[in-house]
Amino acid sequence: MMGWLGLIATPSVPYWQLIAPMLIAGAGVSMAMPAAQAAVLNAVAPEQIGMASGVFNTGRQLGGAFGVAALAIPGRRITPAPEPAAPALTPSR
Repeated sequence: MMGWLGLIATPSVPYWQLIAPMLIAGAGVSMAMPAAQAAVLNAVAPEQIGMASGVFNTGRQLGGAFGVAALAIPGRRITPAPEPAAPALTPSR
């Protein structure tokens, strides 16, 4: 689904055309994450569930942060900088 979004997303695409891929992607993630967490928690002894949950959630948060950064850096390098909407304000003396 993210590939679908990547193919159709341009500055001129109306928002309504992005609804279907975003809904499908959201539904997929909302089904995958509980299954992944259940797999992690079922793989450890009951006395280690708290630690396993913490490690899983830390990895999920770090993966999201580094994933966004890894996609934003090359995207920013290939995207031209926008022109300023108005001239910069300078203080008058």
